[in-house]
Amino acid sequence: FHVQLNWLLMMLRTYRGSSVDNGTLSKYIDLLGLKRLNNAKPDHHLLECLILQVYEGQIQACWIQVCGFESLEAFAASKPSLEKL
Repeated sequence: FHVQLNWLLMMLRTYRGSSVDNGTLSKYIDLLGLKRLNNAKPDHHLLECLILQVYEGQIQACWIQVCGFESLEAFAASKPSLEKL
């Protein structure tokens, strides 16, 4: 638990940035309307959810950019060739 908490706090301190900069945690905090992450001791569960949401969103954005499909099902329905896989 403490290792995870320290890792989450390190991620927040390192990537917080400013809410006007794209790709910073502050920007995502504002977009998602999260309130308990800007104090000295942020809520552990909420911070964990934020990091996971940002991670999953970045993975999905990369998937769409590389493959050009919104989902794995749409990609499978296109019957990709071996070269494309």
